[in-house]
Amino acid sequence: IALSPGAAGDRVTGGGATRAEALRHGPVVLRGQAGCDAPPPATEGEARPAAVRLELGVNRFHTDQAEAEAMDKALSARRPGARATAFAVISAGEDGRGRLKGVILNGRRTDLTWF
Repeated sequence: IALSPGAAGDRVTGGGATRAEALRHGPVVLRGQAGCDAPPPATEGEARPAAVRLELGVNRFHTDQAEAEAMDKALSARRPGARATAFAVISAGEDGRGRLKGVILNGRRTDLTWF
C-alpha cells in the first residue's frame, strides 16, 4: 500500500505487488491490503463519499482497563455517518510492516510507550 502526505494525514495513493511497484505511487509503503466500498445511493443534492478499508496488520493493542473502557465508550457513542474521530498513529518499518505508535480519539492522542 502506497501512502502520500496530505493536509489531514497520509492518504492511500496506490499499491503494487512488490515494494518497488508501490513506491511508484507514494513515498511511504506498508505491507497490507486496501479496498474501496461504494457509498449508498445519494439523494438529490447530497454527495456521499466512498469508504476505504485498510488492513495494515495492526489489529489490537494493550492498555490499562480504565483507558480501554474510556476508548470503548467514546467509540460506541459515534453516530453512523458522522466524521471519524478515531485514528491510528502508525509508523512504517524498513521491512514494510506497520507498527502502532498511538491512537487519537476525539482529538486526544495516547502514545504507546511500553517499549
